[in-house]
Amino acid sequence: LFYHMWGQDIGVLEVLSVDAETGVATNISRIEGDQGNEWHELLIEAPQTYRLSTVQLRGYVTPTAYYGDIALDDVWVRNGPCFEQTTTTPATTTTTGLQDSAVECDFEI
Repeated sequence: LFYHMWGQDIGVLEVLSVDAETGVATNISRIEGDQGNEWHELLIEAPQTYRLSTVQLRGYVTPTAYYGDIALDDVWVRNGPCFEQTTTTPATTTTTGLQDSAVECDFEI
């Protein structure tokens, strides 16, 4: 997923896994405060479970909450490992990055 958290009143963005039967929430990721006026990518692998679970995204702001916004884009949930490490060899250089052969992961601003 991509997130944008900018402004002095930004609080917290949490990603949780919630057990559908018990309602118990497990925090998978937590990002706090102003992250600058830019988009950031967050790749998360949730803990493996054999129970029915949901993924929740929760955003919190300070009580005044006049100066700041949280935005999300390109949220993907899928079964299996998040992304595989791959190496691409161009004619003159070698670059290593996170890629998934089955998913197009580009993002345009």
